[in-house]
Amino acid sequence: MTASGKLHELLVSYSSWTVLQKRVAWLLKFKAYLQHRRDDSVKYLTTEDLERATKAIVKLVQNKVYQEEIGDLRKRGKVKSSSGIVRLRPVLLNGILRVEGRISEAFLKGADDGQHTCISYQSL
Repeated sequence: MTASGKLHELLVSYSSWTVLQKRVAWLLKFKAYLQHRRDDSVKYLTTEDLERATKAIVKLVQNKVYQEEIGDLRKRGKVKSSSGIVRLRPVLLNGILRVEGRISEAFLKGADDGQHTCISYQSL
């Protein structure tokens, strides 16, 4: 089975967003433990762990669904005019595909999350 097949299997095997988010958070926490081999981590999930998991899930899904658009943004700084998301004026911030649109001209605190809405996909 390919990596994208395993990803698809992981995402569709959970019927609850909360359960998926928590499982991914624990996996990321375990990965960090293996990398640093320190047991100074807390034995429970924090809001930061859940936010990290959410971003990881979004990145995985976006890299599967919008692979061409993300590649175009990295290479040329914009997506092709034939792309289905070109009207959203997508930007790539911290590896996550987000909407730029007119709201980029507004002054909002926390520009990454508040000012640029994440682009999602209806069906995987």
